[in-house]
Amino acid sequence: MSFDDEAGGEVDVRSLNRVAVAGLIGSFFLALTGLFVLPAADAVGLSTRNGFWIVLAVEFVGAVGVGVSARRLYD
Repeated sequence: MSFDDEAGGEVDVRSLNRVAVAGLIGSFFLALTGLFVLPAADAVGLSTRNGFWIVLAVEFVGAVGVGVSARRLYD
């Protein structure tokens, strides 16, 4: 979207994608909770190896979510 400024030229005005902002915040909090999965998995009785893979999966999903949201931030 663009509009004419006072000097007569066009200025590109891009709006912030609110869904991307919500996805960015959600992915951040998902990755933040991934930090606490390993102690919780140990408390439940899972082995450290299984807890590590759970943490890896949660952090990967969070990183992909942040990447996708950042890519679509100004669409």
